[in-house]
Amino acid sequence: MKGMLFRYLSVVTLLVGLGGCASGLEYAEVPAPVVTDKATVVVYRVFSMQGAAWTHGVFVDGRHIANLRNDGFTRFLVRPGLHKVSVGTKSKLTRHAEPVEMAAGETYYFGEPPSMMPYAPIDFVRVEEDKAQKWLRGKKYQPPLIADVE
Repeated sequence: MKGMLFRYLSVVTLLVGLGGCASGLEYAEVPAPVVTDKATVVVYRVFSMQGAAWTHGVFVDGRHIANLRNDGFTRFLVRPGLHKVSVGTKSKLTRHAEPVEMAAGETYYFGEPPSMMPYAPIDFVRVEEDKAQKWLRGKKYQPPLIADVE
């Protein structure tokens, strides 16, 4: 009986904990910044069972910009120029998108394309706007640590 109660409490605790991760504004509810002298960068994280409990760091040119929880996104500004966007931890950037020459007034999307393997996203790339808009639906906003990267 104690074993059954322990399992029940464990499941309830897990569900309450995961429910706390789902709070926040969805993509469609977060207004885009209106800035003409900077580029806007949007980075999203797909739902994945692997690493679901950990935040993933977002880095631009090696600088820690934001943290993403499972199924979340962030948005920030960068100065025009060549930038490399990566995700991982402070000690280990695990995935990198190809460097992109970013122009003022433009928006650039980066993320993990949906895959057949929901347990382990395997790629991190620049994403075309139409695909990104589709994949961003329902994702929860997580503010960046640095909103304007100089």
